[in-house]
Amino acid sequence: MRISKKSVSIIIIVLIVLALVGFGIKLFTSRLVLRDVTFDLSSDTAAITVYENYNFMGMDPTKVATLNNSGTTQLQDGEYAVVPTGKHISTDAIIINVGVNSNSFDIRPPLSDDYLTTILDKELSALQGLIRERYPSIDSDFIISRGSLYLDGSWYATTINHQDAFLGGSDADIYRVILHKSSKGWEIAAPPRLVFSYGEFPGIPQKVINAINQSSNSL
Repeated sequence: MRISKKSVSIIIIVLIVLALVGFGIKLFTSRLVLRDVTFDLSSDTAAITVYENYNFMGMDPTKVATLNNSGTTQLQDGEYAVVPTGKHISTDAIIINVGVNSNSFDIRPPLSDDYLTTILDKELSALQGLIRERYPSIDSDFIISRGSLYLDGSWYATTINHQDAFLGGSDADIYRVILHKSSKGWEIAAPPRLVFSYGEFPGIPQKVINAINQSSNSL
């Protein structure tokens, strides 16, 4: 018995509809299940507030949990925004996705930009002194920009600009260098390069690499 093309199309449509219905039921039921979710807060984080519908299609966010210390709360599967508070930390939302294999989160917000600037004011002379000590030929033709601290204040990156860049030489190369502070003090984490790649320096946070790669020759 031959099956007409129309019948085949109907069968395909029915199968697609059944698959979509099944997926919808599975998604709906998973949202009904409350899951224990653990948050480990950094020492600088005084508290966190967890929201759903955060910046979602103009909807007002809904607060679903607040923790004043590391601990566990119950959440349904899905996406949430964790907003940290603390004296010197960034209060930018941290997006998490709760699921079967994702129910424990380390909350390590970076330091605020204002606080990083305060730290840099104290560290700048030593940081640039280390660069000059390691690369003594810099002072003859180059100028070290102020640069910036990143994340927890243990990462520093700056540009090393040829003097021509400040004398109208727009084609002058801009070098970049990254330093990291460990228990031994500040060290060169990535020597001067025109640009850094994740593959070449996997131990350096991508946020630091992205920021310095986009930096210009401003002082």
